[in-house]
Amino acid sequence: MDKEIFLNEFGHLAQGPDGIKKLRDLILQLAVQGKLVEQDPNDEPASALLSDIDKIKANLAENGVLKKNKKTVVLCEDIAPFSIPKSWKWVALGDLGITQTGSTPKKISNVWGGNIPFVKPACIEKNKIDYSMAEGLSSEIEQEGRFAKAPSLLMVCIGTIGKSAIARQDCSFNQQINSITPYVTKTIDFINIATSSNYFQGLAWAESSSTTISILNKGKWEKLPFPLPPLAEQKRIVAKVDELMALCDELEASKNAHTALKKDCVASTLHHLSEASEKEEIKTNWSIAEGNFNNWFDNLETVKNLRATILQLAVQGKLGTNNPDETSLSLKLQEVARQQKKKIKADYVNTEFTGWDDIPSNWITTILAPIIEQINYGTSKKCGYNAGNVNVYRIPNIGKWEVDTSDLKSTNFDDREFYNLKLETGDILLIRSNGSVNLVGKPALIKESDLSSLYAGYLVRIRLSAEIFNPAYVVRLLTSPTMRTEIESYGRSTSGVNNINSRQIASLPVPIPPLEEQKRIVSKVDELMSLCDQLESQIKSSEELNRDLMASLVHHMLAA
Repeated sequence: MDKEIFLNEFGHLAQGPDGIKKLRDLILQLAVQGKLVEQDPNDEPASALLSDIDKIKANLAENGVLKKNKKTVVLCEDIAPFSIPKSWKWVALGDLGITQTGSTPKKISNVWGGNIPFVKPACIEKNKIDYSMAEGLSSEIEQEGRFAKAPSLLMVCIGTIGKSAIARQDCSFNQQINSITPYVTKTIDFINIATSSNYFQGLAWAESSSTTISILNKGKWEKLPFPLPPLAEQKRIVAKVDELMALCDELEASKNAHTALKKDCVASTLHHLSEASEKEEIKTNWSIAEGNFNNWFDNLETVKNLRATILQLAVQGKLGTNNPDETSLSLKLQEVARQQKKKIKADYVNTEFTGWDDIPSNWITTILAPIIEQINYGTSKKCGYNAGNVNVYRIPNIGKWEVDTSDLKSTNFDDREFYNLKLETGDILLIRSNGSVNLVGKPALIKESDLSSLYAGYLVRIRLSAEIFNPAYVVRLLTSPTMRTEIESYGRSTSGVNNINSRQIASLPVPIPPLEEQKRIVSKVDELMSLCDQLESQIKSSEELNRDLMASLVHHMLAA
């Protein structure tokens, strides 16, 4: 398989989710099944290589290097994991070299300090050994501990089973690692390829004993079935794998560069949209975004950023919803503040906040405090599934801008308790406490169908003046980037539980458009969010199709 065929057949699939990783896996799997390069009838078969290995083993046993001289046993084809070319043989991994399990010298030992690297699992990453992370041992380790002559293959067999790499210099290693030092040095690169394949990795995990930590002992590891090609074919396979892996590197670099460039373009355009103040500038920037919609917003991260920008533009009056002839709510706000029955304390006001400096002239800004009619925490009663006559909304029930009733718990309340906690249409429930700060302050709007339930103590109910706020606008406002920054600055904690209290909520700075514009903002935002939903659906469908295509390709390639 040459590079041109590889690119023509598989290049487009590299663009899908984990596409390049799947291409790498496919290359290795084709290699171990004898489907990556053509067989040459002039090659000495694998049986000849095994004869040479047996001679080497006999010599090592005679010289006391091996305790026993066990002849290589060729595995029966009837129990082979898959079919291989006729010139290949199935053997046990341990028949190809000297296997060992590592050990750690005692700290009081005199072997510490020297030039022989002591390899631990953390030193092995991406099929390479980082010797800079290894401690040094003296040459005495050859007598006192596990020592592998180069070249040897090291594989982690406790914990992160399967991480492996070729040690191309003499080394020692700890008890989490098994090694094989091949009798025929030239086989090391194919051993590395085969043990890195999905076939061998899956088998290693399957054979491990799973307790608290997965363990694959040396006895099981060295008995794993290994497909052995003729030595000459191994050389061709290694060369082809190196060539195609280098091509995968190029594809990956190209993909990453393209993704980074696109990400920069999207970020720049969305930034300019958020920062623009003139109507024509906003229109121009939005036209640029619309003209590149399908090209730029083709993954879930960019669509997520688009959603955030839409919300930010909406609450800054930059979505084209503003009518400068509509009357400001400034006088109405003063009236509502005077008539407020219970003054709400707000002693966390951010005096340096400038987030709403660039809003339309007929908008006003204030903190939430003077507009709040009621703010209450929920019940502390324990709830359970079918545990009472009243459902209780909890953190999992706070969905995207509305209540999610798919997972409800309940408990019993008397009439007084129900009256104190009852919900009204237009109320807003906020998450006030959570381990994840990005959930603190998440809002849900109460609809008429939600009124029969109450709410739990980790939620807070806010009832705002309907003369000032459309509650549907408020829940969208509270999820905008500027508001999220403010909420998270209050809510963030080093204790592990993040909270925002009623006084902090009351201190939040908010922009107030005329009521009619609030309705238009809600309508426009929902229209654009629907478009984002469609984009996400298309992306997910495309990813699923790509995964199906890759799975089908791999199946047919390996079955061919």
